[in-house]
Amino acid sequence: MVEDHEELREYLKSKFSAYFTVITATNGTEAMEAITRYLPEIVVSDVMMPHGDGLTLCQQIKDNSLFADIFVILLTAKSSTDDELQGYKAGADIYVKKPFDSDALLNQIININQTRQKRKSQLLGKLISPDSKEIEFDPKEHFLQQSMKIIEDHLMDADFKIDEFAAEMNTSKTVLHRKFRSLVGQTPNQFIRTIRLRKAVHLLGTSDLTIAEIAYLTGFNQSHYFIKCFREVYHDTPKNFRQKKQE
Repeated sequence: MVEDHEELREYLKSKFSAYFTVITATNGTEAMEAITRYLPEIVVSDVMMPHGDGLTLCQQIKDNSLFADIFVILLTAKSSTDDELQGYKAGADIYVKKPFDSDALLNQIININQTRQKRKSQLLGKLISPDSKEIEFDPKEHFLQQSMKIIEDHLMDADFKIDEFAAEMNTSKTVLHRKFRSLVGQTPNQFIRTIRLRKAVHLLGTSDLTIAEIAYLTGFNQSHYFIKCFREVYHDTPKNFRQKKQE
C-alpha cells in the first residue's frame, strides 16, 4: 500500500489487513525498497506523491522481470481520460479514481488474488503434466521462463545449487525463495526437481533410454532417488509410466 496521505493509508491498511499481509510506504522510493525486500503479489499505489510518483513506480515494477508479474492498482484524483491513459501506458493493471468505495476496492483485490492463486495452480499443473507439452507463458512471467532455461542448461549437473541458481538469476537466495513461492508455490529446490522430472517424462515417452540413463541425464545421480522423486509426483514408477505411455 503506497499512499502519502497518512489517514487514508492507515485506514486502508486496517481494512485490508483482515485479509492480507499489508506493507505500507509513503512514496515511490520507499515502495521500491519494500517491493525489492518483500516481493508482494499486489501493489496499490497513489499516483501523486513526493519522492517518487505512482506512474514512475509502476513503470519501475513492470520494466523489471523480477517484479513484472506484480499486479498494480493505481489510485488517483486525476480523473480525465488522458490521465487514465497515462496510467495504463505506465503498466497499471487497474486505474481507480478517487473518491472510491473501499469495500469495492477490497473485493477487487480479493478477486485478483483468487485469480492469481488459480494461475499458480495451473502453472504447477502444467509443469508436472504427464503430457509435458510446451507451456505458453504470459509476457509478465519472463522470470519463470528464464528460470526454466537456466535449470535446463544445468540439467545434467546434479550439484547445481541454489547459490549458483540465484547468481545466474541476478538475485539473492531469499528473493529467489519468495519469488518461487509466489509464482508456483514451491521452493527453488522443489522447482528445480520439477523441471528435472518434466524432462524425464519427455524422455520416457520419446526415447529408448534406460531408466538409469534418463536419471543421469536429468541430474539424478542415483536411480533409486530418481524413482522415489518420480513416484512422489506421478504416483507411479518410471517403468510403469513408460509402459502406459506405449499402450
